Order: sequence, then structure tokens, then C-alpha cells
Amino acid sequence: TVAYVTHDSANTNDTESAIAATYASDMGTVSVGYGSSTGATKGNETSVAYSMSLDADTSLSIGYGTYNTGANDTTHTELALSRSLGGGASIFAEYINKGGDTTGSETSSFAVGATVSF
Repeated sequence: TVAYVTHDSANTNDTESAIAATYASDMGTVSVGYGSSTGATKGNETSVAYSMSLDADTSLSIGYGTYNTGANDTTHTELALSRSLGGGASIFAEYINKGGDTTGSETSSFAVGATVSF
């Protein structure tokens, strides 16, 4: 997928472009992306994600992204594991870490839970 957008007005001249690709195989799915913005807010982002089925009921996904806007750099890492228990019930565990070069910008969270569908 390729995208290109431009906006031109008296006060702002912005151009945004992005490209993304996904490849699926029997070993999982890989997605990569890159985006860039010029004008009032210059920046770029790069991301990669991988997901796979460990067995018929269990899935794993991993994602990583870097973002740069002006003087700020940020990274985002995600890891998720889920398992279907049958009967509309499933359990999951997820870890997310966001870091950056500004003071106090690193944040991590870990969640474990269950979902039930009727």
C-alpha cells in the first residue's frame, strides 16, 4: 500500500507519504511500514509487526515502531499472547513498552485477562 497526501494553504504546506507491505505464509504474517511528513510538523515513523498461530487455539504477536517528530524520538514495543478456551472464552497476556528521549517518557504496562463472548 502506498499513500501520498499534500495540503497547501497560505499558512501551511504539508506533505505526507507512507508505504506498507504485508507478507503472509504458513509460518506467520509480517507487516512493515514507513511514513514521512514534511511541513509544519516534520517527522517519520517506521514499524514492523509479526503474528503467528502457535497451535489451533493460541496466537502470538510482536510489534515494534520508532517515531521521530522534530526533536523527539519515541519507540513502541508490543507483545501479545492469547489462547481460546472454547465456548466463547479466551485468556490473554499483553506487554507494552513506550520509550523516548524526553524525561519521564518511558512507560510499560502488563495485562493479563480473560474475555467471554455470548
